[in-house]
Formats: sequence, C-alpha cells, structure tokens
Amino acid sequence: MIFEEGHKVSQRQFLDETGKAVVTMLEELPEEHILTLVTPDDSVSLAVDESHLIVRSDFSEYFGRVSGKLAVRLVRLIKGGNKYEVAIGGPEPDPEDGDTD
Repeated sequence: MIFEEGHKVSQRQFLDETGKAVVTMLEELPEEHILTLVTPDDSVSLAVDESHLIVRSDFSEYFGRVSGKLAVRLVRLIKGGNKYEVAIGGPEPDPEDGDTD
C-alpha cells in the first residue's frame, strides 16, 4: 500500500494483523520541536542507512532509529526486497502519572 503525504493510518489496521505487527520504541529521537510535527496514526517510512534502520516522516525529517535485533532483521529483509507499512503510535505513558489505561 502506498500512502499519500500526510496520510493517516489507523492503528487498528496494524493490531488486526496479529503475528505480523510489531510495536517498538524508537531510539535517538530528534529534538522535541521535530516530534511535534507528527501525530499518532501519521504514516512514516523506514530507510536503511548502512546497518541502521531509520524512521523518517513524510516530509523526510529524521524521527528516530529502530534498535536491536528488530532493526537487524528488518534491514536484512528490506535489502532483500520486503516492504513495510509504518505508522506513529503515540508516546509511552509516564508511569509517574498514575494513568494505567
């Protein structure tokens, strides 16, 4: 599936794909003003940069890096021709807020 710039993606679309969807935290996030440019359900893209898997917004802003074994596996699969749909979920709840929803 190809998304137009600014396309919203339902998180439900990914969660309905049991066994095919993965939720992960990104590392090396950009400055906060960059993070405000995307919202939950925005589509983003993956880009292979040497051995790193980079997440970029639709407007090509660096948004973070996928880490660990997941990145290594996906880099190998992307280099082999696989394509993936990626979307922003949302911030991780702060445990100090007491909100457990």
